[in-house]
Amino acid sequence: MRYFLALSDPAQVSDPSEAFSAAAAYVAALHEQYDEQEFARRIDEEVRELGGHVEQDLRQYYRALGLDMFERTELEQRLRECIDYALNQLG
Repeated sequence: MRYFLALSDPAQVSDPSEAFSAAAAYVAALHEQYDEQEFARRIDEEVRELGGHVEQDLRQYYRALGLDMFERTELEQRLRECIDYALNQLG
């Protein structure tokens, strides 16, 4: 969420390191739980669910600040970017 907020703020330098690291740990833990076929099936479900949780958090955050809503498309792109990085780390 911090990475997404930094991207939205022209005054901040957005560093994806923390988001990429968290995504890599999340995906690696998920990968350990399932065989390859089940992992491939579940990763999309997990990403959608995770995206929904982040979206709710961001809606509350922006609402509390009295700001307009963010673009969900942008959120999905950034989340997918983090997950793609994590999947590449699996090798």
